[in-house]
Amino acid sequence: MKYEARPVNTSSSASIIPMAATFVRRAFSGIQPTGSLHLGNYFGAVKRWKQNVDSGAASGDQPHQQLYSIVDLHAITLPQDPSALHNNTMDMAASLLGCGLDPEKCVLFQQSRVAEHTELAWILGCHLTMPQLARLPQFREKSAKLKDVPLGLYTYPVLQSADILLYKGTHVPVGEDQQQNVQIAQKLSEVGLYSIYVYQYVPPYYV
Repeated sequence: MKYEARPVNTSSSASIIPMAATFVRRAFSGIQPTGSLHLGNYFGAVKRWKQNVDSGAASGDQPHQQLYSIVDLHAITLPQDPSALHNNTMDMAASLLGCGLDPEKCVLFQQSRVAEHTELAWILGCHLTMPQLARLPQFREKSAKLKDVPLGLYTYPVLQSADILLYKGTHVPVGEDQQQNVQIAQKLSEVGLYSIYVYQYVPPYYV
C-alpha cells in the first residue's frame, strides 16, 4: 500500500521535489535491551510484531517494509553497565529470532550500528522547544523519581522521532504510553523536515 504526501507549497522547493510523492507502507518499532525478554514484552509488543511480519509477507510486503530495532541508544538514557548492555543486546536479538521474527520477512537490527539515528536526532532537536518536551507525561513520571535528570531522558522522544523518520515509517506499533512521542514525530515530519529541509515525509501513526 502507498501513501501520498501533501503537495510542496513553497516555490523554492517545487523545482526540487515533485508536487506529490508516494510512500510505501513501512512499520517501525523498537525494544530496549535492558534485561531478558519477559511476558510483558512479548504480549505487549513482540507477538504483535510477528503478526505484522507474517501478515505483511502474506500480502506481498518486502522485508524493508517491516523494521524492528533493538534500541540500545534509548537504553543508555539511564546508567548502564557497558558489558551487561552488550550481553543484553545479544540476548534480545536471540530472543526476538526465537519468537519468530524471520529475517527473511523483516529487518531486525541494532540501533547504535546506524549512526544516522543520532545525526537526524540532532537536526530534529533543533526544531523542538524545551516546554514541548517537558510536558510529556512519560518524562514527568520518570524524572520525578530522579534527583539528577539525565539530558538523554529529556530528549528521548527526539531520538525516537529520528528512529521513525529515518526510515520514513508510516505505522508505529507502540504501547499507549508511547503515543504522545509518536505525535512528536508527526509534528516533526511536517515542520522540522518537510517545511525547512524540503524532505517529504508522510506523518507516522501509532497502531
